[in-house]
Amino acid sequence: MAKGGIFLSGKVPSDDDVKEEKEVEKTEGKVGKSETKEKVKKKEKGKISKDQGKYVFECQKCGQCCEKKDSVVVSMADLERWNKDMTLPSLFPFLDIEVKNDDYVQISLKKLDSKEGKIEKGCPLYDSENKICNIYFSMPLYCKSFPLGYDGERFFLKDKNCPGIGKGKMSEEALKEARDTAKKDFEARVSTTLLLPVINSLAVKFLMEQSKKQIENLTDEQKDKLRDIFGGNAGK
Repeated sequence: MAKGGIFLSGKVPSDDDVKEEKEVEKTEGKVGKSETKEKVKKKEKGKISKDQGKYVFECQKCGQCCEKKDSVVVSMADLERWNKDMTLPSLFPFLDIEVKNDDYVQISLKKLDSKEGKIEKGCPLYDSENKICNIYFSMPLYCKSFPLGYDGERFFLKDKNCPGIGKGKMSEEALKEARDTAKKDFEARVSTTLLLPVINSLAVKFLMEQSKKQIENLTDEQKDKLRDIFGGNAGK
């Protein structure tokens, strides 16, 4: 098992994996080396060879992670980067704020609802015809780190069924970069979650103050019209 809680094979540790390792250790004391190797070989069937390194991944450009998602998580760090490279204006129509589990707030990229009111799946920035992201060189940290994730204590796989897991080769430099990116994604999302409620409160406060100023600048005639439309307290 590698540091950070991820197997050398790139798989997430489970109770069954730990149990298997203990069984192999017990077997080594009871049977010959040849029999032990044969059992280990059978248990490792279907897993990524440890000889390939630790976390091994190479994008297959299948589009699976881009086409099946309801939305893509975005952080304040992403917004800041897009603002600097002038990408933000073109992405603004697809940005949304979602509330998860009644209390978890996140910024997301979502496809616009169809005319029939149906919610479309998939990332709005994915070019399905050419199998590439339209902002590939400035993609969200969540996508850049995919499929490796980090929860503050250990690394894990965001999607165990990703076709790219176990494909290609992973150098020590590439592994370090993948882990660093996963950590940056985690830290950016935590920071965004903490900042969003504050930003929301400031935005509401600002809009209320602007509305008050607008009402104060209305003429008496305009205020009377507002009262007729919205009720007796409007314009006061």
